[in-house]
Amino acid sequence: MALKDIQIPKADVTVGSGGSFAVRGLSTADIEHLVRQHGDELRKLFTDFMNSQKNPAAELSESGLKGMLADLAMKVPNVIYTTLDLAAEPADDEERAILRKLPIPIQADALFKTISLTLNTEGDLGKGLETVVMALGGVNGLLVKLQQDKLS
Repeated sequence: MALKDIQIPKADVTVGSGGSFAVRGLSTADIEHLVRQHGDELRKLFTDFMNSQKNPAAELSESGLKGMLADLAMKVPNVIYTTLDLAAEPADDEERAILRKLPIPIQADALFKTISLTLNTEGDLGKGLETVVMALGGVNGLLVKLQQDKLS
């Protein structure tokens, strides 16, 4: 099978009665884009997340994650918008404007599905999330050290 024959997995997000749009998981290039645009906000969110949980990956259920994502939509709307813009791949500015206007529960559902597709490891979201949390912990520590070295 050639790369051009591969279908990127997507999930439908329902909006109202009969409306929907599709999201895909994020790639490493997408995550790099998010970090470049929103690095400071993401580092703070990660630190707050790690400090608020004993075992962050193990304690997140689907409803817990959706609640956390709804909270994030109010705290860091630009991070959420950029993530949805990457995952939904809107065709034009009109579709981007619609993404910005989606109600928070729909944004949270779209984000949950995006995260699920991004982190899903053979049906085990928790395993994928745990791997990413450990990796981000190392990256976050390195970024803090680099920033401290830069200031001194």
